[in-house]
Amino acid sequence: MFGVRNGVRHALTGRIGKRILACLQACALCLAAPLNTGWAQSAPLPAGEADLLLLEVRLDRHVLSGGLGAYQSGRHVLLPLGELSRLLTLAIRTDPERAQASGFVLEEQRSFHLDAANAVVTFDGGQSWFAPHLVQVRDDDIYVASELLARWLPIDIEVDFSALALNVRPREPLPLQRRLERERRGERAGPAQPEIERGYPRTEVPYRLWDTPVVDLTLGADALHSHGDTSTNGHFAAFLTGDLLGLQSTAYVAGTTQRPTAQDIASNFRITLGRDDPDAGLLGPLRARSFALGSVTIPALAHVAHTSPLGNGISVSNAPLTQSLSFGRHALRGDLPPGWDVELYVNEALVGYQRSRSDGRYAFDDVPLIYGPNDFRLVFHGPQGQTRVERQTLLREQSLPAPGQFHYRLAAHEDRRDEHRAMAQFDWGLTRRMSMTAGLISLPLDGVQRRYVNAGLRAQWQPFFVTGDVVRSESGSLGEVALQTQLAGLRLGLSRAGLTKGFASEEYLPAANGIRWRDSARLDWVVPVHPALRLPVTLEATREQLRSGAPNVQAALRVSGAWHRVFVTQQMRWQRQDGIDTSTGATQLSSRIGSLGLRGGISYALTGGSSISEGSAAIEQRVAEGALLTASVARSMDLDETRYSVGFTKGLAAYGLRVEAGGSSRGNTSLGVQLLVAMAREPREGVWRFDALPMADTGGVSARVFLDRNLNGVEDEGDQPLPGVGFLVDGARHPARTNAQGTAYLYRLPTRQHVDVAVDTTSLEDTQWAARPKGVRLVPRPGKGHTLDFAVIITGEIDGTVFRVDGRHKRGTGGIELELLDAQRSVVARATTASDGFYIVEAVPPGTYRLRIPRPQLQAQGLIDTGIRIVTVSPEGDFVNGVDFDLIGDWERPNVPAER
Repeated sequence: MFGVRNGVRHALTGRIGKRILACLQACALCLAAPLNTGWAQSAPLPAGEADLLLLEVRLDRHVLSGGLGAYQSGRHVLLPLGELSRLLTLAIRTDPERAQASGFVLEEQRSFHLDAANAVVTFDGGQSWFAPHLVQVRDDDIYVASELLARWLPIDIEVDFSALALNVRPREPLPLQRRLERERRGERAGPAQPEIERGYPRTEVPYRLWDTPVVDLTLGADALHSHGDTSTNGHFAAFLTGDLLGLQSTAYVAGTTQRPTAQDIASNFRITLGRDDPDAGLLGPLRARSFALGSVTIPALAHVAHTSPLGNGISVSNAPLTQSLSFGRHALRGDLPPGWDVELYVNEALVGYQRSRSDGRYAFDDVPLIYGPNDFRLVFHGPQGQTRVERQTLLREQSLPAPGQFHYRLAAHEDRRDEHRAMAQFDWGLTRRMSMTAGLISLPLDGVQRRYVNAGLRAQWQPFFVTGDVVRSESGSLGEVALQTQLAGLRLGLSRAGLTKGFASEEYLPAANGIRWRDSARLDWVVPVHPALRLPVTLEATREQLRSGAPNVQAALRVSGAWHRVFVTQQMRWQRQDGIDTSTGATQLSSRIGSLGLRGGISYALTGGSSISEGSAAIEQRVAEGALLTASVARSMDLDETRYSVGFTKGLAAYGLRVEAGGSSRGNTSLGVQLLVAMAREPREGVWRFDALPMADTGGVSARVFLDRNLNGVEDEGDQPLPGVGFLVDGARHPARTNAQGTAYLYRLPTRQHVDVAVDTTSLEDTQWAARPKGVRLVPRPGKGHTLDFAVIITGEIDGTVFRVDGRHKRGTGGIELELLDAQRSVVARATTASDGFYIVEAVPPGTYRLRIPRPQLQAQGLIDTGIRIVTVSPEGDFVNGVDFDLIGDWERPNVPAER
């Protein structure tokens, strides 16, 4: 500790050291000064936001929601009853204002009623009381402890903290399960199914010559004391996105107070301009889905090239934006602000971890794809305790182009070493189960520019996926056959590659004793040890035969699991090369228990006498809302050095601050401070929003909701803004709510894909209100805030009874469908009569309509109607009652006017 105090004292003295104090004072002023966060107030953070969990909801093999908001309270997890009921199609609605919920479970006879104020619930015909702290009433929903929901509802609930997932296992079939099973029986095997089409009108997000960018800004200052010398450094990094010159722009710029070298300048600045369109409407006849200019990468090509570093160039493609850029492999890349780290989970197994780099990027390149679902989960951890999760699922067997479809990818660039790389790849769908691929690539290897030509076939015969590839270069050729399948829960991959003498690439480096054959096998399965413990296991083996006949053999085993909130990954690797055996292992674990978080790992060698090569441990303790204390220690046996650090972070709604002190067994000590703030300008009101979580790589919508009294669809004098209105994004509730001006900002929307934004009708205070339009489909862009207006109108209802007349007898008849037609004779609503003949047409907008019973339906039952009905609903939302129909037998036909 004396060394730490000495280092801090030296760091804060001297002319340069005063800059550190100035930076600390500036940060203190930032903490003390009130910020103009008017835009942020449209979606205030509730109390206890630090304990907010965003859970992926899973039912069987389906993901119902990628971000269900839940709260951790001690050892309990509180789930939103209303939103969970909506996702599971349970007929339960919550009323947070009255602190009540009511409805039924599966059958109308099984009523349900919750009175949170009095801590009593009625279900299955009886009453039950509960501890009040297990139910919390919030503005948006009523949150109930998971163990209570499992008792009240016919579902078992498991919260998987390691995967940030909510696993739902129904004890009785849910309506949603029955519908999904019907869809499964009705769907045909083949290419990927189209995305959900909710029928919302599409709106374009126009490009501008210039738009105020969204900025993720990191400021920091460090002081280092080593062997009597003290050095200080200030640094910054900014990630900016927005419209520029009519294109989407992405820029990264970083710098320090030290004099930069030419290489530093090149690595600390990059910019990319381009466009993305999932509907393939770019570049005229090329029908491209994406193009980019500036800083781009070249995708990997199996057996030939790895995913390239960034370079200045161009890329154009018409392949689906959600499809992997390299067949059989996937690259996950993105921006990572200073101080952040990211974990990569594949099918719930931890396979990678990276800290932020000097270029502000992360890259998990060439991750192999296996047969069946490949679930990728990126978990980002910020320096102020922030956590953000991104998910993506790829099906390799659904990557085949449809018959007749032609996909291309073109790219070329020059990297920082002035080396050139270019590629062109083409895919053509031959049949529903077969496609062909071909292309060429040029790259530098061992100081020589090399060119390759490739061709291949991909075929799928359930449950097998087979590929064949040939690659030829000036110096040799390669051929490979591969098979993947899934049998009895086991996912198996086999491949054999043969190389002629002289073939070399980035995957097969030039060597005098090169590889002649390479055989690979991979096995993935899940071991169900316990209902709450499932172990994903991956076993890989590779055997290479060299030109000399000598073999090289590698084998790797990875086992992951989570038990009682402790997540563990064990990896072991064995290799025999040139007759020498080596084996290594690594163990990683993480856990979060209430406000305490733990993470640690060790790496060790198993040959030549077992020994630990390095180890690390970290702990974080939440001491107040948004405040964390952290400590870490790491030991490297090879370097004979121990490093340790302690830190304090304060994550606020508007920005995050971290102060950290560290040292090592070699006498080095350090002190650093870091401030992170994300800034975005609201496009409608022009006020700035500040946040501690990055926003630049996401899209946003400024939504306005108003009561449209004159039905013109435009907010004008006399219309009333509606506060407290919620929204659905792709069918899931978004936490934003409208403010007193009727506006809300829907932040962190997914980009480069279709997104449906709709008004959450359950948040409207009057059941007669309806939004026009109900929703909108758009493609958000990084750094772009789009404006949407939703007019709310007062609707009416039409009811009546359908009678069947037999002579002098008249009785209601059930099962009759009625249609409501607008002035253009389009069907705008339908209703079906109950057993007594009564019907209700709900949510009818003001206007004049025709109400009819379709003639084919009547003819099938030998009935006729005495004519259609003309019905008018006024702007005040009238209830039009008693619109009755008399149906008579065809043999008693009167003079009935023809249906027009």
